[in-house]
Amino acid sequence: MAFTINTAHTLPEILRHNAPDGSYMAARDVLKKNLPMIEETYWEQANEETSHEFLKTVSKPTGALVRYEEGAPFEISTDRAVREQLCRIEGNLRVDVRVLAKSANPGAYYREKEMRYFEGMLNTFHETIFSKNSRGNMGTNPKDINGLGVRRPVSSAVAIGSETATTTVVNMGNSTGGSIWLIKHGGDGLFMLHPRTAANTIKQEQFENQLVYDANSYPFRADMTNFSMEFGLGIVNDMAVQRLCNIALTGNHSFFGDGTTVQKGEYALIDMISRLPGGSTEGCVLYVGPQIMSGIRKRLNDKTNMNYTKETVWGREMPTFMGIPIVQIDTLTADETSAS
Repeated sequence: MAFTINTAHTLPEILRHNAPDGSYMAARDVLKKNLPMIEETYWEQANEETSHEFLKTVSKPTGALVRYEEGAPFEISTDRAVREQLCRIEGNLRVDVRVLAKSANPGAYYREKEMRYFEGMLNTFHETIFSKNSRGNMGTNPKDINGLGVRRPVSSAVAIGSETATTTVVNMGNSTGGSIWLIKHGGDGLFMLHPRTAANTIKQEQFENQLVYDANSYPFRADMTNFSMEFGLGIVNDMAVQRLCNIALTGNHSFFGDGTTVQKGEYALIDMISRLPGGSTEGCVLYVGPQIMSGIRKRLNDKTNMNYTKETVWGREMPTFMGIPIVQIDTLTADETSAS
């Protein structure tokens, strides 16, 4: 198969040796699950406190045809410095100690609340990465980072058949709809950033029996947990992140049954794969929303396209297209009118 697991540390491993007293257990328990953009992404340490600067190649030397007794021109590669900032998601959980006292198992009750809270933060993480619900847009919020929807907006899409070697966004032809993202992970593609102090990537701090206040400023006692997560993203090669957008669910301009070409969307996807750096699919993943994933599973069930298979990736069986794992992101909807 085309995909290989990256040898770099994953986010759960960053926390593995932190907080031996168990204070990170809720976060670690959640991170053990199958979490998109967590288990497969290459994570790199930022080289500054709140940002990361790296060089992106703009042009490479080409060389020249010469004869003996002729010289060759001097050439250099041209690089452009790119700076990516990190953003921080933070929130507080509090549970009234009187509520905990009535629970048969206060510790288990509180741990469950912590896990649900952290899962909600990871949904916000996904929304930020894919620019959903006004997140992932530094233009509207300077504390944010630019997510993929801002970097690959629908407005820059070209029609199928009009692609060039540098096309990164293709329009299925509908006025709105869902997207399929093709992402190549790694040091030569898309990478995620964690702070220079790895322990600050995800922090979970517990405070017992704290004095807090209700909406009327009346005090009461509660157990509290502060959650925070710092991250950023960078793209080394522009062709490592591509988007097929405005996909209708059914009928014309749909991915599975366009009225003009039954495999119109799949052909567009094959063209996107061909535009990957060097045509290599190593480290690539396809990200889809629940509705498109449903269509893919039906395609796999009906065996109408031999390029859909089931393969074992990351220790579990999952659908693939031409050997590329297909991962569902719940925050990717079939109607992206509110997204970039």
